[in-house]
Amino acid sequence: MSSCAFGKPVRLLFLLFPFCLLLFSCQEEVVADVTYSGPVRETNNVTLLYSDSARLSVKLMTPKEVVLANGDQIYPQQVNLFFYDKTGRETSTLKADSGRFLPQQTIYKVKGNVVVHNKVKNETLLTDELTWNPQTKRIYTDKPIKINRATEQLQGVGLNSTQDFSDYTIRQVTGTVTVRDLPE
Repeated sequence: MSSCAFGKPVRLLFLLFPFCLLLFSCQEEVVADVTYSGPVRETNNVTLLYSDSARLSVKLMTPKEVVLANGDQIYPQQVNLFFYDKTGRETSTLKADSGRFLPQQTIYKVKGNVVVHNKVKNETLLTDELTWNPQTKRIYTDKPIKINRATEQLQGVGLNSTQDFSDYTIRQVTGTVTVRDLPE
């Protein structure tokens, strides 16, 4: 009769092993409800054209566009807008470090080193943030602004303007303004 000193513990281990497997494999897995909030689309070298009565009125160019699930379009790199008159002549430009299109409000917001240049009047607007509404064809800001003209510089806080920067109102003038031809 041969017997093994380890026979009973080995048999016990073989009997307990399947029970342990069943015990630990029956745990309920908890899965976290995670909603994806990243981009749904990324596009490089973007050019958007806006027309009015089948004529080019605005061209937007940017190296990258990121579209989010809510429809917002983010332009994380430089944004350039070119505004054209009815004859197709480029009348003004807008340049900013970055931008965003908010479709619920139908507006574009641009930020960082915003420069608007009216080529016809040779005037330049400088600000940190600007909003463009393509439906109303207006640009505006509540931020400090500087307007460089050929002979003077205007400063203020807040601005409302036509999108081509041909007609504007400074909400709160903070600099010195030269007034010509006062009535006597």
